[in-house]
Formats: sequence, C-alpha cells, structure tokens
Amino acid sequence: MIKVTRLADYAVSIIYAFSGSEKEILSSQDIIEKN
Repeated sequence: MIKVTRLADYAVSIIYAFSGSEKEILSSQDIIEKN
C-alpha cells in the first residue's frame, strides 16, 4: 500500500506541474494577444 500511495503522490505532483505549465502558456498567449 505504501508503494501505491507514493505512486499516487508522484502522479498528483506531475499533474499539478502540467496544469501549472498550461496556465503559464495560456497567460503568455493572453499577453501576446493583448500586445
């Protein structure tokens, strides 16, 4: 069970990393559109 929870933690961290990068990309696109 410990291994499963660790894998879940890694998956969550990866998902947050991707979501954060997507937000940065969207924000950069918004800035380009405004300029």
